[in-house]
Amino acid sequence: MKTVAQLDSFVHDLLARARCRPALGSVVRTLLRGIATAGSVVLSEVLRPQVQKEDLHAAEQRVSQALKNDAELDTLPDVYLDRVAETASSLRFRTVDGSDVTKPAGRAFEHLDVVRDGSCKPRDRVVVGPNGVQPSTPPNPAASPQARNGHKRAQRRNAASETAPPARRAGRPRTAARAKARKESKAERVKFPSPPAIKKLGYWTVQIEAGNGMGDHLPLSQELFSTQDPAYQALGEEAWTTTYRLAIEHVLAHLGPEGIWLMDRGFDDAFWLRWMHANVEQSVIRLKSNRNVRPGTNQEKTINVGQLAETLDARHTTQIRYVDKSSHEEKLRSIPFAWVPIWVDGVDHALYLIVAHTGRKRPLLLVTDRRPASTKEAGDLIQAYLERWGSEEVTRACKQLTGLERIRVRSFHAMRRLLWLAMIAVGFQSLMILTRPRLKRAILDRAKELIPKVRFVAYRIWRVVQADLRRALEVRLHRVT
Repeated sequence: MKTVAQLDSFVHDLLARARCRPALGSVVRTLLRGIATAGSVVLSEVLRPQVQKEDLHAAEQRVSQALKNDAELDTLPDVYLDRVAETASSLRFRTVDGSDVTKPAGRAFEHLDVVRDGSCKPRDRVVVGPNGVQPSTPPNPAASPQARNGHKRAQRRNAASETAPPARRAGRPRTAARAKARKESKAERVKFPSPPAIKKLGYWTVQIEAGNGMGDHLPLSQELFSTQDPAYQALGEEAWTTTYRLAIEHVLAHLGPEGIWLMDRGFDDAFWLRWMHANVEQSVIRLKSNRNVRPGTNQEKTINVGQLAETLDARHTTQIRYVDKSSHEEKLRSIPFAWVPIWVDGVDHALYLIVAHTGRKRPLLLVTDRRPASTKEAGDLIQAYLERWGSEEVTRACKQLTGLERIRVRSFHAMRRLLWLAMIAVGFQSLMILTRPRLKRAILDRAKELIPKVRFVAYRIWRVVQADLRRALEVRLHRVT
């Protein structure tokens, strides 16, 4: 099978570059193949297809100890970056984003942290207190959605029964009485807004990917960190910024400063505007709407960037790609935009604001540190930033394809190393998509899907390769040595 042979070639090259001793190389090979085969990072599920049943427990213990104690595994991120550097350099864009790995039922994991997760339920909210991780509020049955809805229904029934005439109490209230009851019921309702981001147990991650703006993405770095880790706390007050900076520097050391770096509103800060200008070829950062800027020159009065955007004449247009949800076909849409030079206090160089009216309530506010050479180049930057959402797809795919949030190893070092291996397993398949176009087409021809064509093909490639790996393992079991 060409897919299996190609992935084995990638893994062999990785181990040759890392110069791993044979025993550790066998562990890495087994984990990479097992993650791709099982779609899981749970060690028992990773090893079960590859070892005999009676050897499973012993193999799991050996792999677990290697992940926890073998510092030689820490060289894998550097070796992987060296391996993909040439392909990544051909991709124009780099994206930096933060994510998390949630462990809502975890208690015994090392350096367990509290992360922001907007998708979890209010009862999962936790805080770190003097006695460790605790629920933020004691459970209150009366505050549950079922209890609130039942209370509202009871209020409406009581209001309707009190306003209805006695002769018609058993039947339906008259129109005027029903309207009055509805009005009183609305006046008595109490809103229970859910928090914007509920806190949950887990760990933070830094994700860096390369992309070409056409739907192709290659993961470069996936770093796990925790604010409860003594190594993180030793970084001081700027530990959060330093963690991201070190991750970017790690990638720059292997790929160089070339490329356009795309960053979200979390990087709207004078430090990042200065640092990115000094260290990369070009950066594009989304601004917060409450940012104060100086239009034109650094001598002008400051103005809110949202107010400035409203005064600009969006006389330029650019074509952006989107997927029609009804037909699943890729189409183009024209959006107006404007751009103007600005200055930001604390930044000693000019910046260029791009205001794109994408059809949402508020315009898209982007700032770049290099003057666009033409209107077309400014429009290309808008399209590139919109393509940045592809990095969100890569992060989601990595979690779903490898079952990242089901991780069971409890040592913090073991978790970091297992996350690297999960990223490498996804990265090698992304590398195959980019460097083997004929093999990519052959794999997609074998994928059975309802939608004939999609831009993000990682899921289809993964499923076909997963089936090939399972068939190969049925022929011969590979033991952990």
